[in-house]
Amino acid sequence: MTSTNTAIPGIAAEDGLNKLYRREVAQLLGVKNADHFPGAQPVSFGKHHMQELREREYWVCEKTDGLRCLLYCTHDDNSNELNFLVDRKYNFHWVRDLHLPKPHGAPPPNFHDMTLLDGELVLDTYPNGDHKLKYLAFDCLAFDGQSLTMKPAHSRIGYLTQNVIAPYTKFLQANPQAVKAQPFEVQFKQMMGTHRISQLIHQIVPNLKHGNDGLIFTCSSTPYVHGSDEHIIKWKPPHENTVDFKLYLGDFPAVDPGDGEPGLVPDYDAMPQLTLMVDHGKRKGYSPYAPLFVTDEEWEAMKRANTKLHGKIIECYQDEQGRWRFKKERDGTPHFRYDKSDSNFVAVVEKIERSIADGVTEDELLAHAHEFKTAKKQSAPPPPPQGQPQPQRQPSVAQPSQPPSAHPSAIKREREEDDDAGGGVKHRRTTEERD
Repeated sequence: MTSTNTAIPGIAAEDGLNKLYRREVAQLLGVKNADHFPGAQPVSFGKHHMQELREREYWVCEKTDGLRCLLYCTHDDNSNELNFLVDRKYNFHWVRDLHLPKPHGAPPPNFHDMTLLDGELVLDTYPNGDHKLKYLAFDCLAFDGQSLTMKPAHSRIGYLTQNVIAPYTKFLQANPQAVKAQPFEVQFKQMMGTHRISQLIHQIVPNLKHGNDGLIFTCSSTPYVHGSDEHIIKWKPPHENTVDFKLYLGDFPAVDPGDGEPGLVPDYDAMPQLTLMVDHGKRKGYSPYAPLFVTDEEWEAMKRANTKLHGKIIECYQDEQGRWRFKKERDGTPHFRYDKSDSNFVAVVEKIERSIADGVTEDELLAHAHEFKTAKKQSAPPPPPQGQPQPQRQPSVAQPSQPPSAHPSAIKREREEDDDAGGGVKHRRTTEERD
């Protein structure tokens, strides 16, 4: 099932601020490459993963067909609350009117600062035709200035559910007007033990209000990995086991225009050579991987998409005859990945092909579910430091009225970053200074 197109809400940060926030997040997480999206990426499910699920404790959840985003909670130089959605291109989008309160009794400020969540933006569709945008959070990389990436998943999720989601839910219950004002609602993405796979597939997934394209298995005992994580495993039905390629339009068929002049001319109404390209890295760049098989009807649908086709990232699957076909939207047009600027890396594509050949069917998964170890409930994190109780109310002047790129404090912040010869972030206080 393909989801309804979801656009990231908010105001895109300018290039200078994007670079600043990338360095800030890199410093927070302790990663060296400040230009690489720090989110974890799952690996494809193969037959050997059946034994992995027997030996280690995993959770399972539905694989949402939404937009992968990090949610970065921070502040400006006037101590106003700032929240950003971070897309897979590592661009920051300022989200106004979103308030994420700290737990009752935590020290000031009354909002999360230098906290980084991982999740997906989805658009739920209801029977009456209404739509509701939600952010489904499933991990916590940093909590109020402390990196959590080295902690096991059950601990990180404990921080997320008890110190972020729980106070946020109480705040909404106490302030119903905030529900209408905020651009989306933040929820915890439901996870369950692997012994409940049948319930997930047969009862929960069919009743989802958003798109779904498989299952995600997450090991409860491993740290957070930036990039491909062998302990986050995505299972998809064969038609959903897809690869993101870069589409290359080659030569159009040559025809005689019938004008009496010698020579042939390209027929731009006909189907050109369609080649799927893969990324081999900065040094080698892109190279052809396979032809894209397209019927005449599908070519008409591609033209109907009314967008430049050459260079687009297009999601494809292999049919029963081993041909690469494009995944379709509800109207038959190709499913382009507007949230990505590059194809899957060649090694990832080869892994997915092996996974397709080495795939596990739904029947096999259900037949062996009783053999899997199931993860226990997430562990509780230590309570936040106690201070003066903070009122859990919707802030009025606590949020800036202008986008960060135009906000005077943001300009000051950017200048300070440029002046900082040591590469640090001047407007930030260290954890020790906060305590």
